[in-house]
Amino acid sequence: MSRTAIARRLAAGAGLLATALSIAPSALAADTTPPTEPGPLAVTANADGSVTATWAPSTDDVGVDHYEWNMWAGGPTPPRQSTAATTITVPGLTPSGYGVLSVWAVDAAGNRSLPAQWGRDPMVTARTYPTPKVPETPVVATPTPPASTPTPAASPLSGPASGITLLRTASRGGVGLTGTVAGRIEQDGAVSADVQLATATARLTAYGVFPVVAQLAYERLAVQGTATSSSFRGTATFGLRVRKATVLGLSIASGADCRATGTITAPLTGPGLATRALTMNGTYAIPSFANCGAGTGALTALLSGSGNVLTLSLGA
Repeated sequence: MSRTAIARRLAAGAGLLATALSIAPSALAADTTPPTEPGPLAVTANADGSVTATWAPSTDDVGVDHYEWNMWAGGPTPPRQSTAATTITVPGLTPSGYGVLSVWAVDAAGNRSLPAQWGRDPMVTARTYPTPKVPETPVVATPTPPASTPTPAASPLSGPASGITLLRTASRGGVGLTGTVAGRIEQDGAVSADVQLATATARLTAYGVFPVVAQLAYERLAVQGTATSSSFRGTATFGLRVRKATVLGLSIASGADCRATGTITAPLTGPGLATRALTMNGTYAIPSFANCGAGTGALTALLSGSGNVLTLSLGA
């Protein structure tokens, strides 16, 4: 090749090199400009405890490639997650919980924008946005309570009274009792009643041989106790007077006020209000007698002592 041809080729190569060198600084320069910050964030709370965030797209001199985000709710910083959309739904944040949502725009060269942030935490001070409104719970009107009604009156305990008493020395079964009752059962189950019983006839045996007929008056019989739907517990108190007593037709009680000394008390139990009438039974002791004339000792020996049984049924 002639020297002239070689010179021409060298000149052409130098020109191409000069041209390449002249465009390289602008065409081949690295992209270092980050996208603009996304946002502001618009965040709404969902009924299932998640939040949905939406933001305006970022701009970039080359172009936004994607967005990254994370939700910090205390503890270590969570890893960023990637999305190409401008709307995300973040689960697991309760309406009363706290957290900071950060969103970055990223271009193809990996340049990351400043974060757009939404926070719900008193400690968050930078770039926080208003807390989203949680759907309000409908207000249900509370009904106005009716005017207070009077406490129901106590239930009356009235009507017939009946029963039987088994005297330890009776020779012919029990002594039947009949009469009336007037009382009440309070709302708390307290029972109070006065029982009027007719004079009862008791047929007894003296010394295991002699038949005795006694006219007995159960006086001032009062019942106090507590009744529930399944039980009754209380006491009966009363006096016992002998109106007349005979042995083989001969009177052995001559006093007009022949009676047991002191008040007799009988602890009572029963099935409570489960039955129509209030029934109860218990045992009692009869004290010694006084004012019975010559028959005082005999009546005391015949009637006094424990082991007597009283059964009552009050009301219909």
